[in-house]
Amino acid sequence: MPNKELENSTMSYAFLKINSEMDRLGQQAQAAREREFQLFSALQLSPKARVLEAGCGPGFITGLLAAFFAQGNVTSIDLREDLLQLAKKRNADLKNVEFKKGDFCQLNEADESFDFIYCRLALSHVPDPVAALKEFRRVLKKGGTLCVTDVDDHSVIAQPEGETAHQLLAHAAQRQAEMGGDRYIGRKLLGLCNQAGFGDTKVQLHPFTVQGEDTMGLLPVYFEGRLAYLNPVEQKALERWTKNLNTALSQGTGFLSFLMFAAIARK
Repeated sequence: MPNKELENSTMSYAFLKINSEMDRLGQQAQAAREREFQLFSALQLSPKARVLEAGCGPGFITGLLAAFFAQGNVTSIDLREDLLQLAKKRNADLKNVEFKKGDFCQLNEADESFDFIYCRLALSHVPDPVAALKEFRRVLKKGGTLCVTDVDDHSVIAQPEGETAHQLLAHAAQRQAEMGGDRYIGRKLLGLCNQAGFGDTKVQLHPFTVQGEDTMGLLPVYFEGRLAYLNPVEQKALERWTKNLNTALSQGTGFLSFLMFAAIARK
């Protein structure tokens, strides 16, 4: 059974301690910040766009969206009140952002309200992703753009590999699935968007690779998020494996790579 001492969980999103989770999410945002800026730039969106940030969490990416769409406005929603409060505090100086508590599958927004919707690493925690995508389509303006980025644990390549690591990742994915999530959603994004009624969807693959010392902190970013879904014995085993991998990376004998999937859909 997974760890029963979770500090909190919503849908399939869970963590052990909020302070360590905030550190991990901050590292995650920093590691992906340049890629996300490039992604937004390639979409050629108007700086005056009205934007929905679906699943803002503690608001690490909200500032990037607010700056990129400086002449527009951003509505940032999350289901967790505690994370919303952190997001509000972190982004208190932003004038073009409104924070709201919201459920992806029942958005309290009018039809065709937004030019751009960004859902980052959140759809994998939603029990009914097609229902959420249908709601995104409903509130997206005609000609608007949806971008969903998420993970797929089958894309992880590591050396030293270790059967234990594969088993632990599979256990964590299975337990997250029992809570309604999907750690393998990346490869499914195209089909899910099409099921939701988006007729023009493309999926991009964005590789993250560590060769040498892990200066970006990608090991904790990727693997510490699994600990909440494992029992204490399994947690220790995963921590030992990531420590050995980190040592190998520092010595020049290790390698780590994983993919971020980005589905871009037009209405």
